[in-house]
Amino acid sequence: ARTQRMADLSDAFVALPGGMGTFEEILEVMVLKQLGYHRKPIAVLDLDGYYEPLWTQIQRGIDHAFVKAEYLGLWYPAPDVDALLRYLESYQPHGYGLKWQ
Repeated sequence: ARTQRMADLSDAFVALPGGMGTFEEILEVMVLKQLGYHRKPIAVLDLDGYYEPLWTQIQRGIDHAFVKAEYLGLWYPAPDVDALLRYLESYQPHGYGLKWQ
């Protein structure tokens, strides 16, 4: 219910470095975007490469053909606040292809 309320009330999703709940929420909004439930920007403040292991795992999924390469565009890992704000200001929704192909 919390995530649904967050999705209903938000114009964008922004995550700061955090723990297991933050990881789950990032992945959930990415999956919802991939499935076409929203087209909102997802930006993650990736200070000092905090989320690099997560991105590496997603890239590994791409390398092994479990994840489409186009899904790298589901989020923006921002190296700093200025880059994150620029991304949000210039965001244009992307239309993803067939989700199960």
